[in-house]
Amino acid sequence: MIDLEPGGYELRGENATGRPVPQATPVNLVIRPGRYAEIEIRFDSGIRGASTAQ
Repeated sequence: MIDLEPGGYELRGENATGRPVPQATPVNLVIRPGRYAEIEIRFDSGIRGASTAQ
């Protein structure tokens, strides 16, 4: 849990490996006075499975 002052924020996750992938999608949130917010930061490798279409 991270305590933040009320206001608007954009959170950006960083890849701890230093490699270009996976990348995190930025998350915008608003912290209201006296409240907490729960967020989820998603990382995308860009790798997709094989197509099943023929």
